[in-house]
Amino acid sequence: MGTPSEPKAVDGCFACRARHDHPFRCLTADETAVPERTHVSHIYQRGQTLFYEGNPALAVYCIKSGSVRLSRMTRGGGEIVIGTRSAGEIVGFRAAIAGQPYGLTAVTTAPSRICAIPRDVFVEMVTNSPTLALELLRLLSIRSRATEGQLISRAHEPVVARTVRLLLATHGQQDADAQRPVEQLAGLSREEMALLIGTTRETLSRTLHSLAERGLVEVSPSRLRVLNMEALRARLRT
Repeated sequence: MGTPSEPKAVDGCFACRARHDHPFRCLTADETAVPERTHVSHIYQRGQTLFYEGNPALAVYCIKSGSVRLSRMTRGGGEIVIGTRSAGEIVGFRAAIAGQPYGLTAVTTAPSRICAIPRDVFVEMVTNSPTLALELLRLLSIRSRATEGQLISRAHEPVVARTVRLLLATHGQQDADAQRPVEQLAGLSREEMALLIGTTRETLSRTLHSLAERGLVEVSPSRLRVLNMEALRARLRT
């Protein structure tokens, strides 16, 4: 496991810039003071691990900036990428609420500032706030539906459709400016993108270059740029 840097002075939880996208946005200033007193904020470099699959769920992690990849190991020692989380999202809360070990491994895919909230504090917050509990239930429902869609896509859609969905989802959750590099925004390497859609890096590379020939994306060794979002969406409708 990578070692994060020493805690840095940060704004309080209620003043956090990522809060408007965060499940904690439903909490009052007094309720937010609970995690504010107990959380620990760290700076992580790309590739550092927050927690491993099977480890005790001792904390819930709030992403203030950066991004995290969630994955699970197969019996054969391979890796299945479940998804990514970015600023304003929390990871590890399912295991914390269930009182079970983490079911996934979480690794940063970009330099990130992440706050850890002790499990007992988080569970107490959920217990005392029906609004927060409902918000987390809503979030779980959304993620469950997304996972179902991802499974169906991997089973029935060709690689090009899965690639387009990944580009649309990654771009849409990060920025409205279609001219910014998707790879930089997502913090994902080509290998990680391939794992996320269930294909090989070579097949992904061929697919991206095919999209580039149609003028939908711009591909270079160092970046991936979306050029035409509407045309990408149209490919899924045909």
